[in-house]
Amino acid sequence: MSIRNFATKLKMKREEFWKYISISHKKAKNNNEFVDYLIDILSKKQMRKFLILK
Repeated sequence: MSIRNFATKLKMKREEFWKYISISHKKAKNNNEFVDYLIDILSKKQMRKFLILK
């Protein structure tokens, strides 16, 4: 799956997605931490949207 499709499935602009990538890179010390931070950020963002829509 391309980054473009991934950002679309998350229903966010590409610029927002790359902002989260950047934040994760800054916080992470290795690739595993990077992925963990990114998943955490995106999960929280999606959960907030879900709760707002309810």
